[in-house]
Amino acid sequence: MAERIYQLSCNKGKAYSFVIYMANDAFLNIDLGRFEVSMKVRMTRATTSRLIATFNESNGRLNVDRAARTITVTLTSAYTLTLPESKNYYAIELAEIYDLHTGATKEAFRVIEGRFDILPQIIV
Repeated sequence: MAERIYQLSCNKGKAYSFVIYMANDAFLNIDLGRFEVSMKVRMTRATTSRLIATFNESNGRLNVDRAARTITVTLTSAYTLTLPESKNYYAIELAEIYDLHTGATKEAFRVIEGRFDILPQIIV
């Protein structure tokens, strides 16, 4: 499956939120109930490059509303302060859950990717 590309950026020290509406896009009209969702931010597009951050439901930085088919990235101002100022790449991946009892998943695939730049802190 090919992916959609969105360019994102946030400022260090500032809260950040971004909503992806999966149901409003014929390409992304996916039933999220069958998937674990994660977002990985890396220094380059290569999956072997240095991992800057991982956002998922477990760490509270990714909220998946399976009924509304939305994915919301939410970063606190305290958390963005910990991120290095840099130009990065991110990928939102879906891993199909095939065993609901154990949570085991099949291979993940990217649905959205792009640049995720962490900009300098703005002091006013």
